[in-house]
Amino acid sequence: MTDSAHNVLVIGNDAATAAAIREALTQPGEDPLETIWVGNFSAAVGRLSEGGIDAILLDPFLPDSAGIDYAPRGRLLRV
Repeated sequence: MTDSAHNVLVIGNDAATAAAIREALTQPGEDPLETIWVGNFSAAVGRLSEGGIDAILLDPFLPDSAGIDYAPRGRLLRV
């Protein structure tokens, strides 16, 4: 990660999907974008506690999560 990068946390248990997301989000000539992949919700909570995440892409149906209702209120942007 660099200080000028925008950091996107990708939370999902499929490495191939995470790689496809990384490729789709990485465009030459744009602001630096760093994708950080974690394979489960527990790892995501740990990584989020470190800070420095600008956006989150989440599979809400991971086996170790309680779905979308687990997200802290007021901290989740639904689009």
